[in-house]
Amino acid sequence: MAARDDWPLSRVVTMLKEVGPDVATLPLISAAEAAARTEGGEAQVARLLRMMEMAHTERVSPVAGKIAREVQSPELIAAALRLVQDPRDLDVVRAHAAHEAWFVRASAIRVLGRIGDAADRPTRLAYKKLTR
Repeated sequence: MAARDDWPLSRVVTMLKEVGPDVATLPLISAAEAAARTEGGEAQVARLLRMMEMAHTERVSPVAGKIAREVQSPELIAAALRLVQDPRDLDVVRAHAAHEAWFVRASAIRVLGRIGDAADRPTRLAYKKLTR
């Protein structure tokens, strides 16, 4: 499915929602991990990460954290950060809060707002001041 970039993402996500997260989660995770290991698979990984937004969070979050740790592409980092839910990934999220790409910083700050703790408040407030 990720290789079929001629299929609109919204239509693919609708099909995945119809089959449900119980059926779709593990195949999406397997496909993302396989695409991440192949050279030139970044576009597929990014597309699969967007599809994973309808999957089981507790299964997707560890994969997203791993991808956010290992990839260099700002687009992939930002896409993976959107799915991070596990406080054990706060170290990578905090590191990306200072990323050179503004959209990676924005994704990291949103995640800090969702799973961060009191120590992350100054970072979130500093970013908020910059965006005003």
